[in-house]
Amino acid sequence: MQTQEAETFIISQKQAHAFAVAVFADIRAYREAHQAEYEEFLKAEQEKGGCDNGKDF
Repeated sequence: MQTQEAETFIISQKQAHAFAVAVFADIRAYREAHQAEYEEFLKAEQEKGGCDNGKDF
């Protein structure tokens, strides 16, 4: 198995913000489309102590 070195690249604050907004929008859309699975995920996290109020996700 061959390993690859990570490349360093620089993006502007505006590009970073646009990227973050896109990622969160995708997560929200997925969560809304899979609400039942998301509820189960939150329940499992709360039982493990990984989420104290369901608002962390």
